[in-house]
Amino acid sequence: MQKIFFALVVAALATTSLFHRAYAQTNIGMVPSSSFVVNHWQGSAYSDSSGVFQSCMVSSSYVSGTTLGFAVFPNGSVNIIFVRSDWAFKIGQPISGQLTIDQRYAAKVTGVATAPTVIKISFAPTDPVFENLARGYVMTIQSDAGNGTFKLTDSFRALALAKNCAQKYQAASPPAPNNLALQNWMTRNTWFNDPRYAEQARKATAIDGLMRAEGKDPTKNEYYAELDSRLRNSGVVAPTTPVTANSPPSVQPSKSKPEPKSDKPIEVSGTGFVVSLDGYVVTNNHVIGGCLSPISGSAAGESPVDLRLVSADSANDLALLKSPKNAKSSVSIRGVAIHPGDGVVAIGYPFYGILSSDFTVTNGIVSSLGGVGNDSRYLQISAPVQPGNSGGPLLDMSGNVVGVVSEKLDAIKVANITGSIPENINFAIKTGTLRDFLDKNNVAYQTAAPHFEVKISDMAAAARGYTMRISCTSKSE
Repeated sequence: MQKIFFALVVAALATTSLFHRAYAQTNIGMVPSSSFVVNHWQGSAYSDSSGVFQSCMVSSSYVSGTTLGFAVFPNGSVNIIFVRSDWAFKIGQPISGQLTIDQRYAAKVTGVATAPTVIKISFAPTDPVFENLARGYVMTIQSDAGNGTFKLTDSFRALALAKNCAQKYQAASPPAPNNLALQNWMTRNTWFNDPRYAEQARKATAIDGLMRAEGKDPTKNEYYAELDSRLRNSGVVAPTTPVTANSPPSVQPSKSKPEPKSDKPIEVSGTGFVVSLDGYVVTNNHVIGGCLSPISGSAAGESPVDLRLVSADSANDLALLKSPKNAKSSVSIRGVAIHPGDGVVAIGYPFYGILSSDFTVTNGIVSSLGGVGNDSRYLQISAPVQPGNSGGPLLDMSGNVVGVVSEKLDAIKVANITGSIPENINFAIKTGTLRDFLDKNNVAYQTAAPHFEVKISDMAAAARGYTMRISCTSKSE
């Protein structure tokens, strides 16, 4: 048995050695300056002929026949690289696909064949994929080249190895010559390192990879002029003005508050839903962000209770509240990805006391897997929502939560720009962001896969037990 194990290890190392040689050959001018082995991962640091550090790579072969590698560069960008001996691509060929982590995070990606048997996918340092890789268990790739599944417990450690290697060798490396053309492009395109524009950044890195595979010189100004042209021709819409961390999205929160402004406190309200029988309730941060009085929660037909604020995430617009008593029922969170065109149901308390004192139920579809500016944290939905729906559950047709209703498009602003009023363009926070938030706060929630469809009337009846109107007294604005 030990001999067989030793033979397998030797075979795996031989495969990864071939992989590293292929990697060096597809990145002209790079030579391995150091090598290391950790468990079944083989690593190398690469420099150019003058000794300037270029990248660190770790790789390992899987029983499926695919070799997986991570390459980390001095600017923090990362390439995920796949190799299969049965592939036969044209060098520079684009490979489209989707990357999914635990069915909680999904991103469209475009890889580039850097050799007949090698595909690389490039990511900017700030891409949200890395935060999800850190918390994930399984990464799945569905692409033109086929599908693959990789356990992340070990793979993310490998990425950490590559990053540590890069830090070590970059610190000891002679300084690299300045690429003024690249610096000028980065100055013009500050959105590139903004996580809200990750999809555009992935497209830009894919086009950059294609151009490098074509042998174009990335130190020339004309290289980046062509990159901009190709971006426009590919349909990428990126900001033309510098992006700041505090740039407001072109959407408006949907919590209820009267139009007239005064110095007197006013009552604001939204919606929340129970995610744990321990009494934990989720809503939007903007619903309770200005509360002066205790936060009140009331389910249909029940007396209000005071809710304690446990945690708030203003960046992702989520808040966690706690009831003083256990809940009678809670909702399950969908454990697999939802797709454009799938039916959804929104439940909430819009215009409470004006239209109705009961919650309302609206239905529609998932229109897109991205929000404003392709923000991957959001779903775009056609289900109508109004002020007061904020924080409410968005359900699939099996009655599982697939999002937290958050925002509606600012119709007046869009009409002023386009001359037409948009209809049924609303947004919900995806369950990946929600589950990360709940995990950070150690909330024991239930997940479920979609099964048979439930009648909307039955779904609404079940929602009475876990959907709450959230209200408080707030300062006027």
